[in-house]
Amino acid sequence: MVANILAPSRSPDLGLLPLRALFMCIPALKDALVDDLTVEAEPWIDVRRSGSMDRRRRPDILVTTRSHLVLIEMKVDSDEQPHQLRDYRKWMQMTTRRDGREGVLVYLTPPEHAGSRSLRSGFVHVTFQDLFDAWLPIALSAATDAHVYFQLYLGTIAQHIIHVVQPGAPLEASSVAGMLILAGLLEDSA
Repeated sequence: MVANILAPSRSPDLGLLPLRALFMCIPALKDALVDDLTVEAEPWIDVRRSGSMDRRRRPDILVTTRSHLVLIEMKVDSDEQPHQLRDYRKWMQMTTRRDGREGVLVYLTPPEHAGSRSLRSGFVHVTFQDLFDAWLPIALSAATDAHVYFQLYLGTIAQHIIHVVQPGAPLEASSVAGMLILAGLLEDSA
């Protein structure tokens, strides 16, 4: 789903806005150009390992621009596989050394999973809260079918991943939950 939103070819009404908003959450990518862009969902990559067989891995998203290679690994309900992040880091180092792009490893998780292992592995930690905050203004900016679909996806993130609405909590129009209620994405349970 995230790959579909990031790929302008899959969501032409949203264009590059979701990708640029994600890049604004990552200091190394704030000024990155998004030219010659490809976004791949779960591509196979080959990781060369010394002393053992090569390993095939499938990161969640791979974004390629003329100047950058961005690997995004998302975890919501699962843990990393053994050596998964190390393998991604090793693959990124080999690939960027070969093609001259800057590599960025992104670990996308719910806010409560701080991702300390990912930080030690050289990944930039971005939470679904960060992504939600960056994407909400885009989702609410128009009423095309793509924007409505985007709003529904953000409503799912709000309810099930970042838990914006706490049972019995009052909602104010200025809060994120209030904006979602006003947009019709959540029911007012208070």
